[in-house]
Amino acid sequence: MSQETLLSLKQAATELNVSEATIRNWIKQELIMPFDKRKNIITRNEVIRIKNQIFSGEISKLRTRANKLNCSSSFLPNEYIPGQLSDIVLGINKVCRKAELSVSDSMFYSTLLILLQKKEVTIATENSSNLTIFNFKRKNVEHIMLEWEKELATGYNDSIIKQLFDNVNINEVYFDYDILGALYQVIMSEGNKSLKGSYFTPSSIIDDIISKYYKENDKILDPCCGSGQFLLRFAKHNKCFYNQLFGIDADKICVRLASINLLLCYDAADFTPHIYHLNTLQDIDPNSIFDEYNFLYDAFDIVATNPPWGSVINRYEYMAKFPQISSGESYSYFLVVSHLFVKQGGIISFILPESILNIHIHKDIRKFILEHFNIIQITELGKVFSGVFTKVYRFDLKKENPHPEHLIKIQRDTLRFKQRQSFYKENSDYMFNIQNQDDVSALIHKVYAKKHITLKNNADWALGIVTGNNNKYISKEKKDRYEEIYRGKDVFPLFLGKAKEYILFQPEAFQQVAPEWKYRAKEKLIYRFISNKLIFAYDDQQVLTLNSANICIPKFSGIIMQTIAALFNSRIYNFLFSFTCNTHKVLRSDLEKLPIPLDFLDITNDIHKITREIFSGYYSLEIMDNYLFRYFEITEEQTKIIQNYRKN
Repeated sequence: MSQETLLSLKQAATELNVSEATIRNWIKQELIMPFDKRKNIITRNEVIRIKNQIFSGEISKLRTRANKLNCSSSFLPNEYIPGQLSDIVLGINKVCRKAELSVSDSMFYSTLLILLQKKEVTIATENSSNLTIFNFKRKNVEHIMLEWEKELATGYNDSIIKQLFDNVNINEVYFDYDILGALYQVIMSEGNKSLKGSYFTPSSIIDDIISKYYKENDKILDPCCGSGQFLLRFAKHNKCFYNQLFGIDADKICVRLASINLLLCYDAADFTPHIYHLNTLQDIDPNSIFDEYNFLYDAFDIVATNPPWGSVINRYEYMAKFPQISSGESYSYFLVVSHLFVKQGGIISFILPESILNIHIHKDIRKFILEHFNIIQITELGKVFSGVFTKVYRFDLKKENPHPEHLIKIQRDTLRFKQRQSFYKENSDYMFNIQNQDDVSALIHKVYAKKHITLKNNADWALGIVTGNNNKYISKEKKDRYEEIYRGKDVFPLFLGKAKEYILFQPEAFQQVAPEWKYRAKEKLIYRFISNKLIFAYDDQQVLTLNSANICIPKFSGIIMQTIAALFNSRIYNFLFSFTCNTHKVLRSDLEKLPIPLDFLDITNDIHKITREIFSGYYSLEIMDNYLFRYFEITEEQTKIIQNYRKN
């Protein structure tokens, strides 16, 4: 068998757009049959077989695992174009789909349609099978289209442009919008957008950047410009000229669209747009003396963009070039390289996901920001992108030596306040706690001021069981030798609910399982893993849990375990968790930061009496809240902060 027909685990995972761990699990479940099980070598035919079964629906379990990269649906970006323009965009897309055009060919004919309706192009003759039938008003427009024509899959087809011209009429009032960018989103598969991390930005967000920071004659760069909507908004600013606008993109279609868009915006000039077909992260190398793009360094007054988020990047390729970044996150690389592009005293404005604020893996870029910029403003934008459910923030940064007393403007809904930037440097993982007004900060410090220890190095931990195939191993009915197993939804404050499922404990068959003694511990705490609040239950029945319910076994002396459960379910501790750990997962690393006052390690302390009364059913958790408010000397105003606090 030839080497070309054999794939490594990594190659098979890439072809199927899943992780290597998933491939290993499928082999274990005998859903994939390897060519050589010892070396995990898989034939290409086997990969093709499994891919066909995934997408035919024959293997429904695997289909649910096939991630967003496999999705081929398209959608209309309502945040990007007005509703009235939807019919035009969808009409163009309908003609292109009917003709079974590729993405590139679809955009070629769509661009030509717009050029015809804008009178940039006129018909010279009907006796040709290529673009020579047209007269181009400007040489630079003609050059772009002729180069594009050479790459058409089946050569120029005049009937397609005639169908578009007969079926789609674009009112001139809509030419102020980036029709091509919106159309590109519609015809490009959702999977490709996820792979590239590209989602286009509403114009109102860009206009706000311009109104705050643009000055006459400023040079502007978008290092991942897409179809050029950032640059277009600057172009529509009366005092911004085309020679001030620069863009870079690795997508050749986007480069052409951005160039055409700028030419259409400045319709009285014939010029070559400063739009470069480059991979900003790979093709520009400040460490090389042969770097032909060194004219971009320290050249721009404003670098503004919506960079790719979570796009597929092999971080090992970038370790030498970007030693500051270990996460492999694409937006972090773009921020680091943009620091090279912007002048001293210049502005960087990036649209970024909520994860930058305080997710542990992104501490690298937070550290870089704090060391190289003064943060001018952090603005909460909400959920502004179709199909993207995370909140979005705009970070406005000024390239200058950070000042120890610099204050950051925070804008969240109707809230406006300022924070000291140096406070972030003092935070664990350099977290950006944008709720941290002075009164909130005082409350946090009051709790942590009590002498305390934490669970770090003072507890055993265990993940719940991952069976690899719940349909096979989990039963809704009690069978011989089966025992109860609990999911996260079965975990309630202090107590477990009634188990609804059963399992035969055979750890050798499961994909992931902790040492059995951790499940069988005499006492343990079980907590919901997927949750935006702390929900801890006490267990002394040695029950099993699935991976949505994890385990903590504290190893303190002098404190009963129920007390820790009551503490972590309290209002104060939920406030601490929500404030310092802005995530929808309850992570061990975050739990290890929570303070446990040394006073509570005395078995005679009143807190243990209160805990016993709560667990005996005499009182609710409210009595613990009241006790902790008194213990930490929480004022009436601080109580209101805890009661009214909301997550981002």
